[in-house]
Amino acid sequence: MRNRIGIAVAAIVLIPAAASAAVAGQYPQDHNAWSIGFGGGGSSAAVTEDNLATSDRQGGQMWNLRAGYPLNELVSLAWEGNVWTKSQGDFEFTFVTNTLGVAVYPSEGLVLRGGIGIGNTTVNETNIFRPTSSWSKTGLGLHFAAGYDFRIARRFAIGPQLDYGLTTFDGGHAEWFGGGVNFNWYFLKAQ
Repeated sequence: MRNRIGIAVAAIVLIPAAASAAVAGQYPQDHNAWSIGFGGGGSSAAVTEDNLATSDRQGGQMWNLRAGYPLNELVSLAWEGNVWTKSQGDFEFTFVTNTLGVAVYPSEGLVLRGGIGIGNTTVNETNIFRPTSSWSKTGLGLHFAAGYDFRIARRFAIGPQLDYGLTTFDGGHAEWFGGGVNFNWYFLKAQ
């Protein structure tokens, strides 16, 4: 299972990056502008409860949405929402972070993201033979990422990103790590 997750993450990250590299370089990197973006990919997650062992890692889907305001060419303030989800049998597991932080552009297309905010851990049970039940806890949310923007148009970039997310709840935490493809638009250049 882990081998298949690794192959899927590598394919999700490398194929678009290779295609984007063919047209990258035609447009200069310009991060001194408002930005919005989204992305998705594959990830594995585990849950740790206090005084108990950590669960086996499970593969799932990972999605993100972001908006940023530039402070200068190298740093933007950012809001980012990240979701990890997996359905297994009658259960659906969802881990969410909503964070405020920064995006830093230390070199040509490299972007480093980090934020702190609210995390939510939810387990929904859906079974046609009994009522639906739900368990949801809110706590601290953390998100860190490293990616690369291949600028393929004046205001549009695509590229791979590796993500790490963590949500806490009373008695433990859930964490996930994975990779995917991000689409970013830069507009309304700051003065």
